[in-house]
Amino acid sequence: MTAKEVECPKCRTKIAAEKLAQIDNLSCYGCGNTLSGTVFPAIDLTKREKPSLSNPATGEDAVCFYRADQRASTVCAQCGLFISEMYRVRVGDEDFCTNCVAKSYDTNNIPALRTRSSLKDYQALLWAILPLILFFPIVILTAPYAFFLVIRHRNNTGGIIKRSNWRMPVAGLLAIVEFIGIIALGIVVWQEMI
Repeated sequence: MTAKEVECPKCRTKIAAEKLAQIDNLSCYGCGNTLSGTVFPAIDLTKREKPSLSNPATGEDAVCFYRADQRASTVCAQCGLFISEMYRVRVGDEDFCTNCVAKSYDTNNIPALRTRSSLKDYQALLWAILPLILFFPIVILTAPYAFFLVIRHRNNTGGIIKRSNWRMPVAGLLAIVEFIGIIALGIVVWQEMI
């Protein structure tokens, strides 16, 4: 069967693709089965060519870290290794090697490939507001933890989707106010005891 022929699905008789494209309901020459279909331009391709990624290195070229016989085309933005086109993955405006892309699914160290994120600003705000809503004495535990989250993750860019940055300052301010409230309450209780 050549590239410009199709087969009847019933009897496997070869039919010219041009005939199928010209006649809406074509009868098979072998079995009389009625055929209809659309002939796509890809039928004209006689030989399917694979894209060539071969770029052999010469004596003075930088070579790929993963394949020493290939010329390096770029440097990985994450690890700094020389890589060929075969091992290059383009993410946004940067090039990464396949190894760094594979590792990023576990470590989330390439922000453009981040698939999950813990929203520390929401957590800090929750821990700061929780004692105001539920039970005030737990502020002794929640205020320091909220303040810790604010200090520890203050430069965190947030989640996958860009959001406003008001939660961290509000959580920090609430934690400081709760600290002041704890100290003032402690002073009042201490003076009552004296």
